Amino acid sequence: AALDQDVAGDAAAVLVLSIDRAGFAVDPAGAARGYRHAFIEAGMAGERLYLAGQALGVGVCGVGAFYDDETAALAGIDPMLEWVVHLVAVGNQA
Repeated sequence: AALDQDVAGDAAAVLVLSIDRAGFAVDPAGAARGYRHAFIEAGMAGERLYLAGQALGVGVCGVGAFYDDETAALAGIDPMLEWVVHLVAVGNQA
């Protein structure tokens, strides 16, 4: 699902970050702003994973190239309810 990238295939774990599609509409600033907020939140979650990995001495690598449908299926995510937006590979530092 991650385009055969070694960083994902060799990782101890790959975390799948997704956003709730219904959440856009309930944002107090409107659906368009909710869409942007969802991606900002996903980015901040990824950033926290990098910081935690650094603190623990664990390698972390963001993966932005993946097949949406295959990744959702592997993670058990219904694409009608959520969108996969980012993968984070976690493992030993090189």
